[in-house]
Amino acid sequence: MLLALVSARTGRPAAVLTAELDLTDDLRLDSLARVELLAALRTQHPGLPEITVADLLAFRTLGELQAAVEGRATKHRYIRITRPRPAPGLRTADLRGVLVITDDGRGTAKQLRENLAAQGIAATVVDEVPYGATGVIFLGGLRDDVTHVHAEALHAAREVRRLFVTVQDTGGDFGRSGTTRRQAAGLEGLARHLRTEWPDSTIRAFDIPRGPHTAELITTELLHGGATEAAGYPDVRHELIFERTPAPAADNAPARHDFRAEVNPGLLVDASHSPLAWMIEWFTAASGATTLRDVSLLRDLATGTGPITVRGQGKRLALVSTVMHGRARIAPPDQPARPGNRPVVTVRGARALGWRLDHSRTDPAATGECLRIAVKWAGEEFGGTAVATSARQVRVHRAGLLSAPGKAALSAGRVHDGRAECDVLLTDADGSARLELRGVRLLRHPR
Repeated sequence: MLLALVSARTGRPAAVLTAELDLTDDLRLDSLARVELLAALRTQHPGLPEITVADLLAFRTLGELQAAVEGRATKHRYIRITRPRPAPGLRTADLRGVLVITDDGRGTAKQLRENLAAQGIAATVVDEVPYGATGVIFLGGLRDDVTHVHAEALHAAREVRRLFVTVQDTGGDFGRSGTTRRQAAGLEGLARHLRTEWPDSTIRAFDIPRGPHTAELITTELLHGGATEAAGYPDVRHELIFERTPAPAADNAPARHDFRAEVNPGLLVDASHSPLAWMIEWFTAASGATTLRDVSLLRDLATGTGPITVRGQGKRLALVSTVMHGRARIAPPDQPARPGNRPVVTVRGARALGWRLDHSRTDPAATGECLRIAVKWAGEEFGGTAVATSARQVRVHRAGLLSAPGKAALSAGRVHDGRAECDVLLTDADGSARLELRGVRLLRHPR
């Protein structure tokens, strides 16, 4: 049954759906599509094994999802471990230009410089990395005192380098077997971060015990270690890798999400907030339209990691914003919707909440509260949690922010098989229509 549903959604014949297909990259099933798929499975098979949203979003392949549906799933996690690996035999890229080696105070830097010079590679030993250096071999993790090693490493990485190598002595396995030099263990983490910040650079991390062969091992790794990200020498050469291992469930029940969100950073996309409100604002502002049709949450929508820019013509300036916002961009609940077929609540707008949105086409705070009413109504109908996924039509009757608290009225629609639909009308204090959301579609959230 799962393969039939996946086939219907993706357009691929069930016969070609194999277990190793990636749910996101191969089948283009984003988080919303997976939730819809699970809702359809629950409708057809009420006895389906318990699968949480966290489980659903963690599945990488179709085979993992199939195993969970069949009740034979084993949870896995990826952990970083060291494994013996021979050197690939290739020279590390970018061993050229202005190459500097930071002094470790033990003679390793000078011996390493001599070893590299014998191979035709020029390098300079320095106490502080100068501006303009194209390559850095940072030996701060080998010094006796590593109290300030992280600050020094960050200073060495203050500008982009073509090559950046960190060297530490934490047992050869990056501190995983326990070490008295734990303060130096963070250098590998810095190197991992720099790979993200400097995608065009060569970033490597070494864990090499201090001793008479330290410089020799560093030289060998630079000349024969290729692009290996992290290599250590507890005895023979090891590489630090990610390995997929079984992760049995804990004996204790996990903490509730709402509680975790109070004490830890939480993703601000849940039943109390929908990015639909901001999508409506952006699209109406960019197009100048008073009516939008089929506004839906689709795959690859930005999630606050970068800006989104909407450029237009005429008097309106370019709109620059982000998809998700902090607490200052989520309207706090005012009052719960009253039970019944047409709940009406008071809606405050962005102006009342102190949001600086002077040039908005709509009132995103008020729109968000309208969607919250729909989510609350659908959740009561489902007996659980709901999520708003789309609106069939959005009509803007009056542009701009609410000047005073308005009213939002919900007209209930069809509820069937974990799906619901309703209309929401936003009116000004004088009763005139401001915004109309027709055909707001909601899904039961399977958590």
